[in-house]
Amino acid sequence: MKPSVFRTSCMAGAYVAALWTCPCAAEDGMTRLPFDEDFGNVVKRMDPVGCAEFEIAAPRFKGGSVARAEDFGFSVTNEDNGAAIQAALVEAKRNGAAKVLLAPGVYRCFGDPIAIDGLEDFELDGCGAELVFRRAPSYPIEPSWDHDGSGANFVIRNCRRVRIGNMTCDWDWRTMPLATCAKVAATHVDDADDASWIDYDLVGCGERHPYYGKTFPVQRTQPMTEDFRRFVRGPNIWHGTYEGEMGCRTLWLSPTRIRVYPFVEAPGLVRWTGPNMREFSPKLNRDTVRQHKVGETYRIAHAYYGKGCFTLVSNEDFELHDIEIPACFGHAVYVGGTQKNWRIRNVNVAPRDWRHPISSSADTIHFVRSHGNAVIDNLTVRLEQDDAINVHDRFTVAKRIAPRSLQVVLERGARYFRPGEGNAVELLDPGYNATGWKGKCVGSEGETIRVDRDLPAANPEEGYFLLFDRTASSDGVIIRNCTFEDMEMRTLVNASNATVEDCVFRRTNGDPLRCIADYTLKWWAEGMGTTNVVVRNCVFEGNCVRELVGSYYSLGADFVTWLGCPDSVKPERLNRRFISDILVEGCEFVDSLGYFADLRFGTGLTFRNNRIVLTGKRGGCRENSGFARIERVSDVTFEGNVFERPAGAPHPYVEVVDGVEGLVISNNRIIK
Repeated sequence: MKPSVFRTSCMAGAYVAALWTCPCAAEDGMTRLPFDEDFGNVVKRMDPVGCAEFEIAAPRFKGGSVARAEDFGFSVTNEDNGAAIQAALVEAKRNGAAKVLLAPGVYRCFGDPIAIDGLEDFELDGCGAELVFRRAPSYPIEPSWDHDGSGANFVIRNCRRVRIGNMTCDWDWRTMPLATCAKVAATHVDDADDASWIDYDLVGCGERHPYYGKTFPVQRTQPMTEDFRRFVRGPNIWHGTYEGEMGCRTLWLSPTRIRVYPFVEAPGLVRWTGPNMREFSPKLNRDTVRQHKVGETYRIAHAYYGKGCFTLVSNEDFELHDIEIPACFGHAVYVGGTQKNWRIRNVNVAPRDWRHPISSSADTIHFVRSHGNAVIDNLTVRLEQDDAINVHDRFTVAKRIAPRSLQVVLERGARYFRPGEGNAVELLDPGYNATGWKGKCVGSEGETIRVDRDLPAANPEEGYFLLFDRTASSDGVIIRNCTFEDMEMRTLVNASNATVEDCVFRRTNGDPLRCIADYTLKWWAEGMGTTNVVVRNCVFEGNCVRELVGSYYSLGADFVTWLGCPDSVKPERLNRRFISDILVEGCEFVDSLGYFADLRFGTGLTFRNNRIVLTGKRGGCRENSGFARIERVSDVTFEGNVFERPAGAPHPYVEVVDGVEGLVISNNRIIK
């Protein structure tokens, strides 16, 4: 085994300390190695190649007829144009039409979702139509893991060689806004419990807010600039993420002023009481009000998970193209089933103006599971409310309760995992290591999953296994020419054989790009291994706006590798190869708040020929801005990188924490 850098740091310490005024060894035991001094032995290894190019078959038109939606009631005077589109689709399937054509104009779609099921060699051409959707939230509350996307604007299943494009999909802001621009007008902290409040002036909604006199849902608030075009640091309020949650107690003071009692339960409001329920308490009420100041501006979100714009399930050779989504309730694109060989091209998910300050009220593109081969090309994301892209497959946490039975112990339950009868499954230990057990799911009932062969005799010391459905594989992803700007959270590539190239990540709230797998016993279990990933020619600029620091949010970095688990699993038991063979090259990291790379777990990680630039113009940067941090990693190389720093900026280092092996620092330059 290669000697640990941490173990050899004592030998290097005296030499490094003689060169630099900054200490080599910090009081916390961390070792700091300068980027412009070579360290370690270069070992030749094959570079990751990322995702191979693949073909997406076009529709095979055979002279089929064309159906026009206007012949089925599609009209600017119609309230339910979704029904007209549905009728045209039904007729197209009946007579084998090659296309359904819409028409330019603005059309209300206030009825049921539009379902496209089982079509082949077909195209839905929007012809520039703008579709405005509206549907009330589902009741009772529908938790995010239970919703299957069946309430989306378009639900597209089991299609082959189908294209959909040339349209705009917006939301009815006049009647049911998804978010509201607000300015703090007054605050009051009360000695009595649950009596502290914040008064908001609601701006950009005219003389009367659409919800005036009705329930004013408060699912989340986020601080923004005065023009409501960017996020800034400041307090957030979370009152729930599930469809149907209405938040806290509120009181209308005028048609454009609302009093909000954060973390105070309102009598009569629907509230989720199952796993992961939100906390309401007098302490949170007072503390939250104290954090708010008169004059601050916020986005108040009235919706989060639920519904969606496009749900894609088990399609093959499929394309969404040339689509604008100024706003949607839930995910812009939700992917599930055996979806494979598909593409999103020229899709813009961004608000049109400041009065409508949210695009997708949840993740923009969310893979629950798929069978791989996806291209996301020329996507733009702004002001969404969760991850821009989350590529993952779900697994679950379960314990052995009988020779051939497992009980799910993840709080979200078996519904979150949805095991399919006959699917190939595998057990890993809590540190993502193989147990050698593989079998098939033969059925499930409640929280019990039955398998076709005897399980290992004993659970690991934590009392549970990780149960993976091996029929799913979101591997094979190309994310290319995309712009992620003023994002709420991150882009998560929790899949193997992936390429991210020529993309821009600018002013994201959290860490803009992560290669991770992570599970808790409460919230989620996502990511079935990440290896062979290439990140090339991307720009990272001014990220970690909200400085999401600590625990799940790393330490405020542009690029992160992470292998998450409960604290009961000791780090040395984690399988480093679960995240492996990642190359980041030719990228530019500009004005990082903290680290440009925070590598928590993994092996075979290479940063080559990148530019790490500090302009000196960004306020709030730390002493270690533009540094790298590594922990519990092996075979890590920083080679040929250029660091540009203003006079007086700290010298850039690699901060090395325990458990590091095979670090190489070679041929880097520092320009002041």
